[in-house]
Amino acid sequence: AVDAFNLAHSQASQSYLDELQQYAVEDFQEYGEESFFGPYEYNNDLILRRADRQVLSVVSDNYEYTGGAHGGRYFSALNFDVQTGEQITLEQVITDKNLLCQALAVELSEKYWEFEFEEDYWLGILENYVTDEPIEFKPEFTWTVEYDGVSFYFGNYELVSYAGGTQEITIHYSEYPDIFNSFYFDTVEKTYVKDLTGEQWNAYVDIDSDGQADSLSVTTQYDDQYYCIESYTVKVNNSAYTFDTHAYQLETYLVKAGEENYLYVEQSAENDYETVAVYKIAPDGVEYVDQFEGGMWAFTNSESFKVI
Repeated sequence: AVDAFNLAHSQASQSYLDELQQYAVEDFQEYGEESFFGPYEYNNDLILRRADRQVLSVVSDNYEYTGGAHGGRYFSALNFDVQTGEQITLEQVITDKNLLCQALAVELSEKYWEFEFEEDYWLGILENYVTDEPIEFKPEFTWTVEYDGVSFYFGNYELVSYAGGTQEITIHYSEYPDIFNSFYFDTVEKTYVKDLTGEQWNAYVDIDSDGQADSLSVTTQYDDQYYCIESYTVKVNNSAYTFDTHAYQLETYLVKAGEENYLYVEQSAENDYETVAVYKIAPDGVEYVDQFEGGMWAFTNSESFKVI
């Protein structure tokens, strides 16, 4: 199933890139060098969200620019049943879509409070995703099965204006058990790794499995002289730890190891030199453990993983 997806995805991407090249040439010839909007661009990142004996979930984070004032960011996703290779449907995971919309509205109003939208505003938009009424352009949820719930992704213009960016919400099984099929969550082993790189600035995860989402963030301090990250701060709820570094990029992972919880921060510097700093985390504390050389590769299991 993965091989078939990879082949189809590669062929579709190459076909689209060929189209973009043709558009770019035509527009360059029409508008001239001074007025051409290019270069045109298409980026696609595949991010593992879950990989265990039950589910393989991947989200595709896409950006494209084909002229005009700005580009656009949107998402797509795949959820495979590992035993059969068949794709999992949202109806297999979520038992009540109306209750799902209510939960999403609550979480959106809390996480994106700066928009000052009430729950009713979000609910009015979300109901279009589940309505049985005929509408001209019915949207569809983009979602992945996580270890602790289901994540939903909304691209530019789906929920708010372009200036509002994109939105990502995880509905946690421990907080809303009534809307989930427990089959996908009751037997999850506590040795998984959750990639937080795309949401490292303000992630909400249930660290200690008490049914309450904890605030987890990694914020950077930039060195304008050397054009690099000179330090970053790991914060869990009200506890914080600042670490000095010299890096150009950070990738962050929440690591479950039995009853212990860790945060791995991968730092990339010159010549692809990578190091990983390890922090033990809890809802009330952040403790630096150690640092090692190398970078993570397909990091999904705290008991078995590869460092390169």
